Amino acid sequence: MISYRIIAPLIIPKLKRSLNSVDLKTFCFVWNRNTGQQTIEVTDENGIRIIEGVISINEILTQGMGRKLVSLLDKEYKDWNTLIGLIDTQNKKIIFQFKKDEHTIGTRIY
Repeated sequence: MISYRIIAPLIIPKLKRSLNSVDLKTFCFVWNRNTGQQTIEVTDENGIRIIEGVISINEILTQGMGRKLVSLLDKEYKDWNTLIGLIDTQNKKIIFQFKKDEHTIGTRIY
């Protein structure tokens, strides 16, 4: 089973490097799979900031392992078009929320 303890060591160091963050508290993204539009918000030692152009959620989820993950998600959450992700290092949680337009159709917490 996937858990925060398994995922965090793979993701958080890379995020910290990409974001030039020493104390990453939260990393939140919203990704629309139909348009490729993304919004990323980071909370760290510098406060809350919106990040643009550093990390491409679209690229991560449409290539390689990300594409396989999306394929699996399609089976569980039919017709979703928006993914909201939150990595919370303080509470040791990763939360994914799947939406179809404005309606939540599923949530996963790791």
